[in-house]
Amino acid sequence: MKELNYPKENLIILGHQLKSLRMKRDFSLRGVSNAVNISVSVISDIENGKTIANLMTLETLYQAIDIKLFIDLTALTEYFEKMMRFYDAFYHKDMNEMTRLITEITRVESLLENSPLMVELALLKATFMTANSNPLTAQQLKQLDDWYAVMSTPQKQRCNIAHGCNYLIKNDYQKALSLLTLNLELSANRKAHAITLEHLADAASRSFLQHKVIKYASEASRLHGLFNCVYRKIATDLTLVKGLIFAREFEEANDVLATVDYLIQNDIRFIDFLDLFHIYKAYLENNQNKYYDVIKTLTPIKTNDARALVLKAKAYYKLNDFQSLSTVLNTLTSDETRLQAPVYYHVGTVMKSAVEDNIPPIVRDESLMYLMDNPDKLLNPDLLSFAYEFMIDIFTQNNDLDNLSRLSKQLINFSDLRKNN
Repeated sequence: MKELNYPKENLIILGHQLKSLRMKRDFSLRGVSNAVNISVSVISDIENGKTIANLMTLETLYQAIDIKLFIDLTALTEYFEKMMRFYDAFYHKDMNEMTRLITEITRVESLLENSPLMVELALLKATFMTANSNPLTAQQLKQLDDWYAVMSTPQKQRCNIAHGCNYLIKNDYQKALSLLTLNLELSANRKAHAITLEHLADAASRSFLQHKVIKYASEASRLHGLFNCVYRKIATDLTLVKGLIFAREFEEANDVLATVDYLIQNDIRFIDFLDLFHIYKAYLENNQNKYYDVIKTLTPIKTNDARALVLKAKAYYKLNDFQSLSTVLNTLTSDETRLQAPVYYHVGTVMKSAVEDNIPPIVRDESLMYLMDNPDKLLNPDLLSFAYEFMIDIFTQNNDLDNLSRLSKQLINFSDLRKNN
């Protein structure tokens, strides 16, 4: 299939999938061998990736287990081109075009699932889900893990991005960093490389690794500028500003923010960035009242956008607006937040206990111990000082010297980590 720039890896995966489908449908290796007049050893090698079968042979083998392999060259070429347009829209953050294309493609999902494009289809769906901030299902993760070893390099890039974003959505920044870092050794597609660096900068930012933020965000910003993707460049530049602020590189942060100001002014497409822009601008101007006034107007993108809620809680607390604070804390300590963003739920519970004193001790203590036992989850600079401020108050009020000592050691470790990074 020359028109598709067709990787041999897809043929290997079709062979691998044959084994799983054959066993699920109770077809024996010997029975398939007799039906198609191909030796058991050859079929076994095809199923285990030791031999790469051509499409005609694969079609014959699939027919033997009552599955029609979709190999219409004209149709496959058309859908492959749509998939490539989808990734172009994904790079440029064009959600309308992505939605239009994936709708067209998934109309024939039942055909493509048994075709040479089965891997591309799975990656496409995973990319679309994470682009919409939805975590991948256990079945999707298993399928991609099973296929990863024999994917082509561009497919591995897309797979690692989807996996990394999945962990970002789940607030597991260490796993996100680990998976996305795999892409640094893969350079098949420069736009995929730029997206990888962008997400690495985001994960590093949420993990208190400010020098990695600066490294990754600087290069991602350069590449996004090279590819004329203004939306991703602005998003990456704002991450870079945050890293520079935490590294106390204020002059450089102001320079980058000036570039962002130039890019977003009078352009409705970039309205999503105005809140963060004004937050960082107020911070760099050392205007604390303006800083908190901007934060308290933040509207969470979704009800489970716990990071925005924590920022709002901090603002209301600093501004002594306890009525608004109570409303935010009720959302932070909801069952939905506990399920989707547990670390934010426990921070909210500790704060609610300290501020309102109406949390049952058993619930409060559960959250305290969760945060004490999972200190790595508090490496996010949005959480660290804020969470410990209230934890110290509670331990002090209860004369809990053991946990105060333990907390002090963690703070010293975090301080050393911040200096080293």
